[in-house]
Amino acid sequence: MLLRRFALPIRLPGNHPLRGAWLWSFWVFLGIGVAQATPPLLPDPSKTPGDVLTTDASLVCQKGYSASVRNVPPALKQQIFALYGLMKERGQDWEVDHLISLELGGSNSVKNLWPQAGFTVPWNYHVKDRLENALHYLVCHGELSLETAQRAIAKNWIEAFKAVCGDPADGCAAFRFGSRYPRTFHLTLEAKQKLSALGQDTRPSPAYATQTARANPDGSCPKEAPIKGSKARIYHVPSDPYYSRTQAVACFPNEEAARHAGYRPSH
Repeated sequence: MLLRRFALPIRLPGNHPLRGAWLWSFWVFLGIGVAQATPPLLPDPSKTPGDVLTTDASLVCQKGYSASVRNVPPALKQQIFALYGLMKERGQDWEVDHLISLELGGSNSVKNLWPQAGFTVPWNYHVKDRLENALHYLVCHGELSLETAQRAIAKNWIEAFKAVCGDPADGCAAFRFGSRYPRTFHLTLEAKQKLSALGQDTRPSPAYATQTARANPDGSCPKEAPIKGSKARIYHVPSDPYYSRTQAVACFPNEEAARHAGYRPSH
């Protein structure tokens, strides 16, 4: 497809002085296009170092937390593909993925997003999804600290998968989308050590980690974080006419923190 797209109907005589230069330039250009079209198995750390919204395990383990903070509009997805010099062709299986998943406290920041293919074998976003679900399970069952999980997956999700799940073909099969999670799933001591070592030199900056608070059981917010975030990913300040009737799923100390979390202001 790339050859058809970039081939130009130019004919130069065999002894033309520009023929060699034109052909060399054409193939270099074509080679760059092919290289850019190669789906990355790991994100470029200079473009996607990872970014976290919270390091509070009790918050990410709330039912519905990921849905409450998810906010990656189409324009942002296009921006991520452009950042990587990629173009999604019709019918291709891609997604703009969170390097540190939302269920592990990742943010919707550009620093935490990258285009990941679903058609590369054996490593693809379907496989990474299993790792994310397994790590979330381990964090929420007290087997692993949230920060260790964040650092390991940000450093190298493939090595993290090998440590936790093993073989990409069937490792962590119980954590496939739609599967019933196992009643018990434990990390070996060796796996814990590998994850800890993997993330030792990786520390995604949690710019707003301490600025996200858990909502009270009645849907209200604590005094130190009075701004309410709703299930619709809209935030309400105390002066908002809808504030009192809004059931908060997350609370923020200021509007900047709410926007960073992917919430939009109430109108």
